[in-house]
Amino acid sequence: VAGVLAMNARQFGPTVIGVTAAAAAAVVASVRASLRRHEAEHQAQEARITTAQREAMINQMRFTASFMHAAIGMAIVRPDGCIHQVNQALCTLVGSDERALLGRRFDELLHPGDAELFRRRTEGDASEAVAIELRCCGAGGEVIWVSLHCGRYIDPADDRSGLIYQLHDITSRRLAERELQHIAYHDSLTDLANRNCFNERLGVAVERSLIDVKCRFVVMFLD
Repeated sequence: VAGVLAMNARQFGPTVIGVTAAAAAAVVASVRASLRRHEAEHQAQEARITTAQREAMINQMRFTASFMHAAIGMAIVRPDGCIHQVNQALCTLVGSDERALLGRRFDELLHPGDAELFRRRTEGDASEAVAIELRCCGAGGEVIWVSLHCGRYIDPADDRSGLIYQLHDITSRRLAERELQHIAYHDSLTDLANRNCFNERLGVAVERSLIDVKCRFVVMFLD
Protein backbone atom coordinates (compact mmCIF):
# COMPACT_ATOMS: atom_id res chain seq x y z
CA VAL A 1 0.00 0.00 0.00
CA ALA A 2 2.84 2.40 0.86
CA GLY A 3 4.48 1.64 -2.48
CA VAL A 4 1.31 2.27 -4.42
CA LEU A 5 0.78 5.55 -2.54
CA ALA A 6 4.35 6.64 -3.29
CA MET A 7 3.97 5.87 -7.01
CA ASN A 8 0.65 7.71 -7.14
CA ALA A 9 2.17 10.65 -5.30
CA ARG A 10 5.00 10.96 -7.89
CA GLN A 11 2.53 10.63 -10.76
CA PHE A 12 -0.46 12.61 -9.50
CA GLY A 13 1.01 14.71 -6.73
CA PRO A 14 0.87 14.56 -2.93
CA THR A 15 -2.86 15.39 -2.88
CA VAL A 16 -3.76 11.81 -3.75
CA ILE A 17 -2.13 10.66 -0.51
CA GLY A 18 -4.52 12.75 1.51
CA VAL A 19 -7.52 11.63 -0.53
CA THR A 20 -6.53 7.97 -0.24
CA ALA A 21 -5.88 8.30 3.47
CA ALA A 22 -9.28 9.91 3.96
CA ALA A 23 -10.96 7.15 1.96
CA ALA A 24 -9.11 4.49 3.95
CA ALA A 25 -10.09 6.18 7.19
CA ALA A 26 -13.73 6.29 6.07
CA VAL A 27 -13.64 2.59 5.18
CA VAL A 28 -12.04 1.70 8.51
CA ALA A 29 -14.61 3.79 10.37
CA SER A 30 -17.45 2.13 8.46
CA VAL A 31 -16.06 -1.32 9.21
CA ARG A 32 -15.63 -0.50 12.88
CA ALA A 33 -19.20 0.87 13.07
CA SER A 34 -20.53 -2.27 11.39
CA LEU A 35 -18.57 -4.48 13.79
CA ARG A 36 -19.87 -2.53 16.78
CA ARG A 37 -23.44 -2.84 15.46
CA HIS A 38 -23.08 -6.59 14.92
CA GLU A 39 -21.52 -6.96 18.35
CA ALA A 40 -24.38 -5.04 19.94
CA GLU A 41 -26.94 -7.20 18.12
CA HIS A 42 -25.08 -10.33 19.19
CA GLN A 43 -25.01 -9.20 22.81
CA ALA A 44 -28.73 -8.32 22.67
CA GLN A 45 -29.52 -11.76 21.23
CA GLU A 46 -27.41 -13.45 23.91
CA ALA A 47 -29.25 -11.43 26.55
CA ARG A 48 -32.63 -12.52 25.14
CA ILE A 49 -31.53 -16.16 25.07
CA THR A 50 -30.25 -15.91 28.65
CA THR A 51 -33.52 -14.32 29.78
CA ALA A 52 -35.58 -17.00 28.02
CA GLN A 53 -33.50 -19.77 29.55
CA ARG A 54 -33.84 -18.23 33.00
CA GLU A 55 -37.63 -17.90 32.61
CA ALA A 56 -37.87 -21.52 31.42
CA MET A 57 -35.82 -22.68 34.39
CA ILE A 58 -37.98 -20.63 36.80
CA ASN A 59 -41.18 -22.03 35.25
CA GLN A 60 -39.81 -25.56 35.59
CA MET A 61 -38.92 -24.92 39.23
CA ARG A 62 -42.41 -23.51 39.85
CA PHE A 63 -44.06 -26.55 38.26
CA THR A 64 -41.85 -28.94 40.22
CA ALA A 65 -42.60 -27.11 43.47
CA SER A 66 -46.36 -26.99 42.83
CA PHE A 67 -46.36 -30.67 41.82
CA MET A 68 -44.29 -31.98 44.71
CA HIS A 69 -45.98 -29.86 47.41
CA ALA A 70 -49.59 -30.10 46.16
CA ALA A 71 -52.14 -31.03 48.82
CA ILE A 72 -53.73 -33.69 46.61
CA GLY A 73 -52.04 -36.79 45.22
CA MET A 74 -50.62 -36.38 41.73
CA ALA A 75 -48.94 -38.82 39.36
CA ILE A 76 -47.46 -38.48 35.88
CA VAL A 77 -48.00 -41.70 33.94
CA ARG A 78 -46.23 -42.72 30.76
CA PRO A 79 -48.17 -43.85 27.66
CA ASP A 80 -47.58 -47.50 28.65
CA GLY A 81 -49.50 -46.93 31.90
CA CYS A 82 -46.46 -46.99 34.22
CA ILE A 83 -45.88 -44.29 36.80
CA HIS A 84 -43.12 -41.85 35.87
CA GLN A 85 -43.36 -39.36 38.74
CA VAL A 86 -45.38 -38.97 41.95
CA ASN A 87 -45.65 -36.35 44.66
CA GLN A 88 -45.52 -36.75 48.41
CA ALA A 89 -49.28 -36.43 48.85
CA LEU A 90 -49.89 -39.52 46.70
CA CYS A 91 -47.25 -41.49 48.61
CA THR A 92 -49.01 -40.56 51.87
CA LEU A 93 -52.43 -41.42 50.40
CA VAL A 94 -51.53 -44.98 49.38
CA GLY A 95 -49.04 -45.52 52.23
CA SER A 96 -46.02 -46.19 50.05
CA ASP A 97 -42.73 -44.47 49.26
CA GLU A 98 -41.72 -42.97 45.94
CA ARG A 99 -39.25 -45.69 44.98
CA ALA A 100 -41.91 -48.38 45.34
CA LEU A 101 -44.33 -46.50 43.10
CA LEU A 102 -42.06 -45.44 40.23
CA GLY A 103 -42.25 -47.82 37.29
CA ARG A 104 -45.34 -49.54 38.67
CA ARG A 105 -48.56 -49.69 36.66
CA PHE A 106 -51.03 -47.10 37.92
CA ASP A 107 -54.05 -49.42 37.77
CA GLU A 108 -52.31 -51.71 40.28
CA LEU A 109 -53.07 -49.08 42.93
CA LEU A 110 -56.80 -49.43 42.35
CA HIS A 111 -59.26 -51.78 44.00
CA PRO A 112 -59.78 -54.88 41.80
CA GLY A 113 -63.50 -54.15 41.65
CA ASP A 114 -62.88 -50.72 40.08
CA ALA A 115 -59.89 -51.48 37.83
CA GLU A 116 -62.03 -52.50 34.84
CA LEU A 117 -64.23 -49.41 35.18
CA PHE A 118 -61.10 -47.27 35.27
CA ARG A 119 -59.70 -48.87 32.11
CA ARG A 120 -62.95 -48.37 30.21
CA ARG A 121 -63.09 -44.70 31.15
CA THR A 122 -59.46 -43.92 30.35
CA GLU A 123 -59.43 -45.77 27.04
CA GLY A 124 -62.03 -43.41 25.58
CA ASP A 125 -61.56 -40.23 23.58
CA ALA A 126 -58.00 -38.97 24.06
CA SER A 127 -59.15 -35.34 23.89
CA GLU A 128 -61.52 -35.60 26.88
CA ALA A 129 -60.59 -35.33 30.53
CA VAL A 130 -61.83 -38.06 32.86
CA ALA A 131 -63.39 -37.53 36.30
CA ILE A 132 -64.45 -40.57 38.30
CA GLU A 133 -64.85 -41.72 41.89
CA LEU A 134 -63.34 -45.11 42.69
CA ARG A 135 -61.46 -47.08 45.31
CA CYS A 136 -57.73 -47.44 45.90
CA CYS A 137 -55.95 -49.97 48.06
CA GLY A 138 -53.73 -48.71 50.87
CA ALA A 139 -50.53 -50.34 52.06
CA GLY A 140 -52.39 -52.17 54.84
CA GLY A 141 -55.19 -53.34 52.56
CA GLU A 142 -57.63 -50.61 53.66
CA VAL A 143 -60.02 -49.22 51.05
CA ILE A 144 -59.55 -45.54 50.16
CA TRP A 145 -62.20 -43.72 48.16
CA VAL A 146 -60.73 -41.10 45.83
CA SER A 147 -62.00 -38.59 43.32
CA LEU A 148 -59.74 -39.12 40.32
CA HIS A 149 -59.22 -36.56 37.56
CA CYS A 150 -57.23 -37.57 34.50
CA GLY A 151 -55.78 -35.16 31.95
CA ARG A 152 -53.65 -35.88 28.90
CA TYR A 153 -50.46 -34.16 27.77
CA ILE A 154 -47.75 -34.65 25.16
CA ASP A 155 -44.62 -36.08 26.70
CA PRO A 156 -41.69 -33.95 25.44
CA ALA A 157 -39.38 -36.97 25.66
CA ASP A 158 -41.01 -38.89 22.81
CA ASP A 159 -43.96 -36.73 21.62
CA ARG A 160 -46.44 -39.35 22.84
CA SER A 161 -49.61 -38.77 24.83
CA GLY A 162 -49.05 -39.16 28.56
CA LEU A 163 -51.41 -38.87 31.51
CA ILE A 164 -51.58 -36.70 34.61
CA TYR A 165 -53.69 -38.07 37.49
CA GLN A 166 -54.99 -36.08 40.44
CA LEU A 167 -56.38 -38.05 43.38
CA HIS A 168 -58.34 -36.42 46.20
CA ASP A 169 -59.23 -38.46 49.28
CA ILE A 170 -63.03 -38.56 49.71
CA THR A 171 -63.19 -41.53 52.09
CA SER A 172 -64.78 -39.53 54.91
CA ARG A 173 -67.47 -38.18 52.58
CA ARG A 174 -68.23 -41.66 51.23
CA LEU A 175 -68.50 -43.07 54.76
CA ALA A 176 -70.87 -40.27 55.72
CA GLU A 177 -73.00 -40.90 52.61
CA ARG A 178 -73.10 -44.62 53.34
CA GLU A 179 -74.17 -43.92 56.91
CA LEU A 180 -76.94 -41.59 55.71
CA GLN A 181 -78.10 -44.20 53.19
CA HIS A 182 -78.14 -46.84 55.90
CA ILE A 183 -80.25 -44.58 58.13
CA ALA A 184 -82.65 -43.88 55.25
CA TYR A 185 -83.18 -47.56 54.38
CA HIS A 186 -83.07 -49.21 57.82
CA ASP A 187 -85.23 -49.05 60.92
CA SER A 188 -83.61 -47.09 63.72
CA LEU A 189 -84.79 -49.53 66.40
CA THR A 190 -84.24 -52.96 64.84
CA ASP A 191 -81.65 -51.95 62.20
CA LEU A 192 -83.61 -54.05 59.69
CA ALA A 193 -84.41 -52.92 56.16
CA ASN A 194 -87.45 -50.62 56.15
CA ARG A 195 -90.22 -49.98 53.65
CA ASN A 196 -88.10 -47.60 51.56
CA CYS A 197 -85.48 -50.30 51.09
CA PHE A 198 -88.17 -52.86 50.22
CA ASN A 199 -89.76 -50.59 47.59
CA GLU A 200 -86.43 -49.83 45.97
CA ARG A 201 -85.36 -53.48 45.78
CA LEU A 202 -88.79 -54.46 44.50
CA GLY A 203 -88.49 -51.88 41.76
CA VAL A 204 -85.11 -53.28 40.75
CA ALA A 205 -86.54 -56.82 40.68
CA VAL A 206 -89.43 -55.70 38.49
CA GLU A 207 -87.09 -53.96 36.04
CA ARG A 208 -84.87 -57.05 35.81
CA SER A 209 -87.87 -59.28 35.12
CA LEU A 210 -89.02 -56.95 32.34
CA ILE A 211 -85.60 -57.06 30.72
CA ASP A 212 -85.08 -60.81 31.15
CA VAL A 213 -88.18 -63.01 31.34
CA LYS A 214 -86.12 -65.80 32.91
CA CYS A 215 -85.35 -63.56 35.89
CA ARG A 216 -88.29 -64.17 38.24
CA PHE A 217 -88.96 -63.05 41.80
CA VAL A 218 -91.33 -63.73 44.66
CA VAL A 219 -92.83 -61.36 47.23
CA MET A 220 -93.69 -62.94 50.57
CA PHE A 221 -95.72 -61.21 53.29
CA LEU A 222 -95.45 -62.31 56.94
CA ASP A 223 -98.06 -61.12 59.42
